[in-house]
Order: sequence, then C-alpha cells, then structure tokens
Amino acid sequence: MSPLRARSIQSIVPACLTLSAVTAPADFSRDIQPLLAEHCYACHGPDAKTRKSGLRLDLREGAMSELKSGSRAIVPGDLEESEIIHRIFSKDPDEMMPPPDFRKGLNNEGREKLRAWVENGAKYEQHWSFRTVEKPEVPTVCNGNWPRNPIDNFILSRLENQDMEPSSEASAENLVRRISLDLRGLPPTLSDLKRFAPTLASSPVGRETKNAPFSPEQYSELVDAMIDSPHYGERMAQDWLDLARYGDTNGYHNDSVRDMWLYRDYVIESFNQNKPFDRFIVENMAGDLLPDADNTTRVASGFNRCVTFNEEGGADPDEFYVTYAVDRANTTGQVFLGLTVGCAQCHDHKYDPISQKEYYQLYAFFNSVDGEIGAGGRSGYHNKPLPPLLKVRTTSHQQKRADLQARLDSRTAELKTARERPQFTDLEGDLAPALQEWITSLTLPQTGTLPVKNGLQLHLDAGSFDAPGGLVKEWPDLSGNKHTALATGQPMQFGRALNGHPAIRLDGKQDFLRTESGAGRLGGDFTMVLVLQFNDLARHQMALMWGDESQGKRRAFWKTGGNQQNNKSKLSFNGYGADVIGNADLKRAVPVVAVITQQGPDNDTRFRLNGKDGGGGGVSLSDFQNKSITIGANNAGAEKTAADFAEILVYDRALDANEQAAIGFYLGTKYMINGEWNPAPPEIMALAAKPGKERTEDEKKKLFSYFITYVHAESRDLFRELESEVATTKKEIDQIEKSLPTTMVMVEMKDRKPAHVLMRGDFRQPGEEVEPDVPAIFPRQPRSHHQVRLLPSRSRILLLLSQNRNSPTPAPMRASVTPPLLLGPALPTRALMVSDDGCTARSAPATTKPVSSQPA
Repeated sequence: MSPLRARSIQSIVPACLTLSAVTAPADFSRDIQPLLAEHCYACHGPDAKTRKSGLRLDLREGAMSELKSGSRAIVPGDLEESEIIHRIFSKDPDEMMPPPDFRKGLNNEGREKLRAWVENGAKYEQHWSFRTVEKPEVPTVCNGNWPRNPIDNFILSRLENQDMEPSSEASAENLVRRISLDLRGLPPTLSDLKRFAPTLASSPVGRETKNAPFSPEQYSELVDAMIDSPHYGERMAQDWLDLARYGDTNGYHNDSVRDMWLYRDYVIESFNQNKPFDRFIVENMAGDLLPDADNTTRVASGFNRCVTFNEEGGADPDEFYVTYAVDRANTTGQVFLGLTVGCAQCHDHKYDPISQKEYYQLYAFFNSVDGEIGAGGRSGYHNKPLPPLLKVRTTSHQQKRADLQARLDSRTAELKTARERPQFTDLEGDLAPALQEWITSLTLPQTGTLPVKNGLQLHLDAGSFDAPGGLVKEWPDLSGNKHTALATGQPMQFGRALNGHPAIRLDGKQDFLRTESGAGRLGGDFTMVLVLQFNDLARHQMALMWGDESQGKRRAFWKTGGNQQNNKSKLSFNGYGADVIGNADLKRAVPVVAVITQQGPDNDTRFRLNGKDGGGGGVSLSDFQNKSITIGANNAGAEKTAADFAEILVYDRALDANEQAAIGFYLGTKYMINGEWNPAPPEIMALAAKPGKERTEDEKKKLFSYFITYVHAESRDLFRELESEVATTKKEIDQIEKSLPTTMVMVEMKDRKPAHVLMRGDFRQPGEEVEPDVPAIFPRQPRSHHQVRLLPSRSRILLLLSQNRNSPTPAPMRASVTPPLLLGPALPTRALMVSDDGCTARSAPATTKPVSSQPA
C-alpha cells in the first residue's frame, strides 16, 4: 500500500468515530443510489457523452470493472483496493471526488454511508419500484394492546422508535366527520351524525363527546354507508382525473370548450361500481382495442385523449402530433410506473434504466391516432370538435328517447283510432249532408262584394277614400270597428299605383301607419290578407304587425331580407325570435294577394301567395300587451316596408280553404291578379263537378277523405292536432339523436405511423426508426404483441408488466380502483395493505364488505 493510500485509509478512522451513530446497514435504493445520483452520475453515470475516465457507477458491472489505470472504483468488501473510497476521503485537490470545483460536494455522513456500503459488499439493488411486491414481516411492538390490525403494528412500531405515543382515540363525531370528508368529500349531515354518533344528540350543544364507544360493527356500517353514496365516486375520482390531465377545455390560447365529461362520469362510475383495478387500467389504456369493446370501454380510452390542444393559428400540426404522443408516453410512465420517462425524450435517462431509444419505442404505442388534429394550422382551429369522437347514448338520453318513442307510439295510435271512427269512415253516415253541401259549394264565388266578413277585425281599402293632395294622414277602417290607422311620415295615395287601382305608398324610410287598438282579439288564431307590391326588396321588411317587441310576443307579416336582383325575399312570419320562414318568393313591383293563417295550440302558421301554398310550420309564442296594429314597420319603427298597399284584411280566426279561395278570387278579380283561387286541388274540383251518379266508389272515397281531412272542422282540427303532435314528437326524437353527446376517444390507425428516435427531442430531426415496445426493464413479449397498446394474449395492458423481470408472470391485480384508505380509530392515515396472495386491497375492518375478488 502506498503511503498516500495508507494515509487516506487512516483518515477514515476519525470520521467513522465522529459518525458512530450511523450503524444501520445501508439500503442501496434509499441511501446509496441518491448519493451517487447527486454527486457522481454527472461524470460517471448513464450519459456516455459526459462520462469521464470510462467509469460508470450506475451499473454494478461498470463500477467494479478494471479501469485504464489498472485500479477498480469498487472492490466489494475491500476499502483499501476501492479507488472510490480513496477519492472521497482524499484531501488532495487533484484526487478528491467530487472535485473541488463541483458544486455538490459530499458531507461526512455521505462519505461514511459509502464507506459502510463498500465494506459490507457494495450490493447493488434494483429500485424497489422495479422489484416484485413482497409481503413484509409485521413488526413486533411493545404496546400489544393498541394495534387492531397489522397495519397498526407498522404505525406503532415507527412511533415507538421515535419515543412517541399514539394520539388518543377520536370521538365518534370526529371520526364520522373525517370519514365523510375522506370518502365523500362532504361534511356529514345531521342525520349522519345522529345515526353514527348517537351520543352527540344527548351532549350539550357545541360540546364534543369524549372517547364515546365506537364498535367495529358501527365503524363498518359507517364506512359502507359512505362508500354506498354516489358522492363517493365523485370524491375518489378527483385524484385520478388530476393524473389523467382531465379538462373540458383545450388548455391553449383561446382555451375553447371540448366535451370530455363522459370520461369523467366513467371514472366516477368505476369507483361507485368498485370496478377491478386491472380492468380499469386496461379500459383506460386500450378500451378501444378490447375484443369486447363497447361504448363504456371506448369512453375509457379517452384517458389518452386528455391532452392539451393547441388551436392557435400558425401552430405547426406536425410538431403537435409529436407533442400529443409525447404527453401520452410521459403520462403513462408517471401514472402507471411512477417514472419520469420524459427525461429520456432528448437523451438517455440520467437516473432510471430508460434509454432514449426505449422512450421512443414506448412513444410509438401512442403516435397513430386515426383522424387526430395536430394543431391550429394556418387559420386556427377554434371551437371545433377534436376527432376521433364517439357519440354516446347516455342513460339520460336513452330515457328521453324511450319517453318520446312511447309518446309517439301513443299519438300515432290515437291518430289511427281517430281516423277509423265510424263517423269519419262511413260515406253514408252523419256527415253525408255536410259532405254534399260542401261539394255543392265548390263553385267560384260571385264578384263585387267581400265574400267573408265573419271575424273581420280590420279592413283597409286604399280606394275607399280620397287623401287631399295625395298625402295620407289617416286610413279609415271599413270593418265597422273604427280602428283607423294614423300616419307617421308622409305616406302617399296614388290612384293607379297597383294594376290601375289606388294604393298607399310607404317609402321604407320614414312612413308607416298605426291604429290605436284592434289587436285585442288577435292573441290566438288569426288570418292576415294583404294586396300589395314591394318597391324595394333590400333588408327585412315588416308589412303588418301587432304585439310586443319581445321574444314570442309579436305577430307579423314579414318579408325576409333580399335585394332587388334576386328572389331570396320570402313570405314569412315573425314572432320576434319565434319565426316561420315560408318558401314563396316575393318579387319587386309584382302585385300579389298574400295570406297568412295561424291556428291551434302549436300556432300552426300557413302561407298562400296568389292561391298557391307557400309552406309553413308551428311556432312557440307568448301573450302580448300592446293592442295597436302597425302597417309598414314594427313597434320600434324599424324594419320599415317599401311597398304599395291596396287592401288589408285581418280576421280573428283562421279562414278555411273555401273562405281563402273565395277571398282570393274576389281580390284577384278586383285587382287583376292571376292566381289559383280554387278552394281545393284540381283533382278534387274535377270530382266535385261530376254528377254524383257518375262517381265511382274510389272517387267518392277521395272526396270524403279530403272533406274530413281539410274541411269538416271537428275531424280536421282533431287530425291536425294529433298530426302536429306526431310531427313534433318525431322532430324531438330527431333532435335527441342529433344532440347525442360526444367524447374524445382513441382509434388506432390501420396503417401505423412510423416512429423515430428524435434527436434532442426535435420533431424536425428524426433518427433511427423504432417499433412499439416496452422498456427492457419489463418482461419480454412475443414480437407480434408489440404493435398495439393491448396485449391480446393476456388482455392486459403493457404497463401491467411492471414487475421483476425474473417473475414468470405479472402479479395479479385484483384491487379496487379505490385508493386504499385506513381511517384508524386513533388517527387517520393512508396505507396500502398487501393480501396473502400478493393482491392489493382496501384497508378496512374485516366486517366491511369485500372488494372484487376476481380479475376482470
């Protein structure tokens, strides 16, 4: 031994004397590996680029191999021949390790730990997380009366080692509060306290009971009651959802909303159903790839879609395809392995046995999501769905769908029954006289007088008066109700404005007319009839209205916006946010007879333009207060109309087809406007014109069917009401189907993307191509099983292989998803109990209901 070496070894003795308290055998993972990682790995660790002198201390083989100098860093049991001992105790600046300029120098305690470790054989061990879980020996304790289960022995043993006493037993109400907050996240209710802490009811107000007896049976009942609460799953899901990066917004830039709540509900239900832990992991990692995959397992695969999404314009999609796969790989390592595998994204891991190549092999499991959007691209990707998505029929949707289907079936049956009533099917029955009277009436009405006056509330005729100088100040009402319309602006009367007949011209800028009253009986069914021609088709225009400027409280003849060159202006109804758009085109400078009717509980609104059907539909409306009627604008004086008005008729009921035809023919003839004024389709008119004896049975049935469906008030209204309910229900069912919630899920590409080692983690610098595989620290699998997240041979996910490589099979995973909780009578602690067969289980008294005992 050289004198220098002898002096170095001798200098260890006083250091040992000063640290005589350090007598316990060193544990490599707990005591030695952190020292080497902190003080040595920077120059003698896994990174070959920074390694000096060819010495590698993170592997046993490297630490004990012969160096170029002929020495060995570590010779187990031999302090004299172990160069590392010489160097860490050396006072020579040229030899001491770590070197003086290294900022992380060893203290005396660290040196002594390394000395004792080498002296005792320098045993290298895998980190405990890579070793097979073994059931530890239950420690003995001095106070053998205190433990109530083996976990208490571990707690008490540690307390006794520190010369500490356990806390006194909690009162019943404190224990109830702790368990409720821990298992449900909510304080106990008064009924909970009265049930599980009955002594509380008899104690003085605000005074806590002391050491009230709490039997194991009561404790078990309490825990079961909390676990049976639906809030249990909500509380337990919080930690898992944090691990899963759960969020219902994208996280970047605009932070747009996205739907992931179905995954949240899946996690909550998994806890509440006490789903086996192995099944839970499989569903989260590869629920989309299971042979028995269903909506539940596919929703679960959203665990891998909970990444933040960059929707910003200019973000490179190729960069973020990589970013999302990196996030999945990192999350997988952190959540299931407790490893920061992300450290190997740019280089081999500095401390854990994960190489950069192995990292990208793990990454390769997650880089082939079918239809995934990379990033915002050139124009951004805001408030848009992020495929792949899954539409899910949730329980609530299924219930709504079933309720609507039941209603549809009921209304359809009612309609069928109504149509089959004897009076509506017997041609020779009670309705025969009314049928014959209607057939006889199907002749064109005489011209010259208004044919329908019943229910008339307002009648304005531009030819009924002469305005001095053509300037209209008021427009007299001919209905007898004295609802004279007063002018605003300068409406003008022109004697030959509309096909040679008088008309009142409104300029669409300032002019309109308004009655003081008239709409008092127009809150229900009504009919509007207008003879007019538009002079300008620009913008929306309101030709006639009454009601309030509020949602659903307006009733208006409405021309939708268009321009003078096209025909996009439609005859429509405006209810202030409750509108019905017709399909009949209104054209510039073309006189028309326009009719709008509305009737029934669904406010069925129908349009006719020059006798032709103009469409329609139901609308939801509300009562109104304003009783005035406005011509040419709304109540606020907006949406003014640029048109010539010849005649206006308003009825407080919906005119039937015959009445509409009669009025149409009367006005069409008066103003020389061609139209289809027949009260029934041409085929029905032709059958009505036939002598009765010449009609066949089929022709008689056609007439009768049309009569009861469109003319006879009782049958028509009944059929319309039921048909409307059937149509509305079908529409609601269709809306239910269209509004099914979606959630982001995993879908594997048929042809996987290639994966490469990315030099320095840069997506623009792909290196060696790699295949999907798990790191070498885990058991090997057949090559055919490396390609997907699911391992078909065992229906286990790749991360369940995190066992010792010498173990022939992974240890069974039968635990509940529930985080193990031990709420002991003395003080609340959290621990993991390992059962006899190596399975984790919920820590609870023996009387508590058992968790799932079989693997999924």
